[in-house]
Amino acid sequence: MKDLKREYVWWPKMNDDIEKYFLGCYECQSIGANIPETPLNRLATSPEQRVKIQIDWTESPDRNPWLVIADTKTKWIDVYPLESTSSIKIIKCLLDTFSRFALPRWLITDYGKQFSSHEFEEFRLTQGFKHVRTTPYHSISNGFAERAIRTIKDKFSKLSNVRDLKTRLMMTPFWYWKSLQSSTLRSPAELMIGRRLRCTIDNLKPSIERDRDEAFTKQTFIMIKEHKSGNLKSEIRFG
Repeated sequence: MKDLKREYVWWPKMNDDIEKYFLGCYECQSIGANIPETPLNRLATSPEQRVKIQIDWTESPDRNPWLVIADTKTKWIDVYPLESTSSIKIIKCLLDTFSRFALPRWLITDYGKQFSSHEFEEFRLTQGFKHVRTTPYHSISNGFAERAIRTIKDKFSKLSNVRDLKTRLMMTPFWYWKSLQSSTLRSPAELMIGRRLRCTIDNLKPSIERDRDEAFTKQTFIMIKEHKSGNLKSEIRFG
């Protein structure tokens, strides 16, 4: 949060003020338990974005499953609300993220029966990625997906002012995509789609390009109006 604020504003003792606000925020304190971080597997350097993705489940406040898909290199997270955890439902979610961000080389999952079905194996062969399953009862081998779930739940809970759960879930990943990650020193959006995401905070910054375009449009409108009324004076002089 501090890194995000520094991109837009600064004032003396800003970090202290942010920490005081955090300590006084009920939602932040109620869900900000000190959970030990799961060690992450180190990836080999690759020019590709989608080398390895991990997927895992969690339960929503309304007791429905969420499928979380996490890219280990760019730190991009997608979350899908589901009515069931069937292989067909998972395949549809994977097709959606594959169509937007390309195919991964590796897919890491647990030992759920959905991932050993005939439909899922046929899908894997068709798409051409390798499927690795984590060791049973050792979620550490799927560590980034586990941490992604905690991140999603944390940000979802802090948006408690948004009453509609579907709307809140759509808003939840956005601020994460935009936030600087300590492991990459860049935001997931910058690494995944090559640009920073614009948000409401950007309205604090003056836009020179926007002001220039508005001034040009206004001047053009005035010239057209004067031309139609016959009041536009020609700048051409005949000698």
